[in-house]
Amino acid sequence: MSTETHVESARAGLCPAPADLAGVVLSEAMLLDQRAHDEWLTMFSADALYWMPVSPDATDPRDSLCHIHDDVPKMHDRVRRMTNGAHTEDPPARTARVLGVPLLRTSTDGDDMCLWSSFHIIVSRRGEQHTFGGALHHRLRREEDRIVIAEKCVRLIEAEDALPAMTVLF
Repeated sequence: MSTETHVESARAGLCPAPADLAGVVLSEAMLLDQRAHDEWLTMFSADALYWMPVSPDATDPRDSLCHIHDDVPKMHDRVRRMTNGAHTEDPPARTARVLGVPLLRTSTDGDDMCLWSSFHIIVSRRGEQHTFGGALHHRLRREEDRIVIAEKCVRLIEAEDALPAMTVLF
């Protein structure tokens, strides 16, 4: 697919997300930068999926090689290991995220709402900085009186390359 066709395809069916939906994505980024991991975990539905594919064309984590492929229990375990002195997070990394305007896919399945946003994250630890960039795909759902994350897919630009040890949540 040519770059021009890819760009046209990416723009099709997208519009700026309403403030309540965009607020979920932006609040999630803030919680991660503040290392408020327990509060971050409460943003997800009980059946949520958090994944980061290696291939830019991956559509299903069950059939794809992934850097991260977590259900909710694995997410809780990952946070526990990060916050209870895992050697790779001592001292903890500091992060700063910049997100593009979250865009809503106008065609969604059922009650789920799909958002796309670009991101750039700076990770600083022990005097070294690493930068990562890519796209975030959030599938949101209304549950009772709040909006939860049912699925989060992190698509790193450099996902197919050799990556440094990633000890932060994206």
